[in-house]
Amino acid sequence: DTNNFAPRVGFAFDPTGRGKFVVRGGFGLGYDRLFNNAYENIRFNSPHYSDNAIGAFINGVVAGALEQPELVNIPFTANNLFAAYGGQPIPRHVDQRLVTAYYEQANLGGEYQLARGYVAEVNYIGTFGRKLIGLKDANNYDGRTACSGVTGLQKTRCTAAGYPTGFTSARPSRLFASDNFRTNGFNSNYDGLQVSVRKAYAHGLMFLANYTYSKSMDDLSDVGNQKTGQLGTADPENPGYDYGPADFDVKHIVSVALNYESQWRKKSLLFGGWGISPILSLQ
Repeated sequence: DTNNFAPRVGFAFDPTGRGKFVVRGGFGLGYDRLFNNAYENIRFNSPHYSDNAIGAFINGVVAGALEQPELVNIPFTANNLFAAYGGQPIPRHVDQRLVTAYYEQANLGGEYQLARGYVAEVNYIGTFGRKLIGLKDANNYDGRTACSGVTGLQKTRCTAAGYPTGFTSARPSRLFASDNFRTNGFNSNYDGLQVSVRKAYAHGLMFLANYTYSKSMDDLSDVGNQKTGQLGTADPENPGYDYGPADFDVKHIVSVALNYESQWRKKSLLFGGWGISPILSLQ
């Protein structure tokens, strides 16, 4: 991955030539830092580690140091407890063709002087994530559990398809469970309208008011966890099916900041120089 070219271009233009109105815009490419977890977690691969669990709420067998002291022995001697209920390793591996995720950023807006010391600004801001890194279950296929333990309409559909009693839900490889595959292939889009009015500092007072109307959409908001709380994508063959509002999507944001510095007896060491700076944020 040696072609990470990150250009930037921008402009500023005064269409009236009076210095009261300016139009600005820009576009740029940037690259993301690879999340360490994406490659460091391969240290949890077998044979020295296996991501499995047993216990009363897992497989109905009470487990613990008192019940099965071999669980805490060194070296570990409790493999039979996991083998008894078919526990399998969950390998982690990194796509050998993994590339650096990148984003495109664009902005276009205008700034206008309303009156002496008062300025209004309106901007469009766009950020578009590409080739983002996430997890897929590579040891899976579409429909693997479509007819397993279903009822109602889904049961009717499975019967009509010739599977009244379902079909095997075995994974392509039966040597292990899910395959925690770290790869590119995820996208995100942010579009926002930002409006602000500000008053320059004068007579001890300045303020800034902002309003943002935005939408943040993505396939995967976190490298590991899906919107539903599950690990990885709902459909590893079609991650785009998970495209929707991001976990951190906030449609409306209003913020107002004010700063006032007392003008009374400014040179007094005891009474001068005090101020107040309230901030209001709503979303």
